[in-house]
Amino acid sequence: MIKKVKALVYLSVLGMLAGCSFQGESVGNQELAQSSKAELYQIINDNITTRSDARKYLGDPSDIDYNDETKREKWVYLHINKSNLKRNYIPLLNFFTKGTEDVQKKIVLIFDTNGTLAKSLVTESVSEHKNGLFD
Repeated sequence: MIKKVKALVYLSVLGMLAGCSFQGESVGNQELAQSSKAELYQIINDNITTRSDARKYLGDPSDIDYNDETKREKWVYLHINKSNLKRNYIPLLNFFTKGTEDVQKKIVLIFDTNGTLAKSLVTESVSEHKNGLFD
C-alpha cells in the first residue's frame, strides 16, 4: 500500500513538473508583439508610408510577394505568442489533455509601383492548439 502511495506522489510531482516546463513562446516579429493594432495604424499610413519607413518601424518582413499583373509588392509581418492553458498545470490531467492558447498578430502591407503603401491590414486572432493524449 505504501508503495502505491509513493508511486502516486511521484507521478503527481512529475506531472506538475511536466506542466511547468513550458511557460510560453513568442515567435516572429517582436515589434508586432509590443504594439497594439491602434499603435500600428498610427505608424503605418496608407499613401504615406514607404518601404524604407516600414523597414525602419518593423524590420524585415516575414514574407514578401510580388504580383506581376499589378506590379505591387505585398509584405507580411507575423508574430505568434503561445501560452499554456490552465489545465496544463493540473497533475495527472496534463498527461491526457493539454495545449496552448495562440495569439497571432499579422500585418499585411501592399506597396504600389513607387514604393508607397497603397493598402494595409492589421489582424489579431486567438486560437487554441491541443496536443494531449485525448485531444
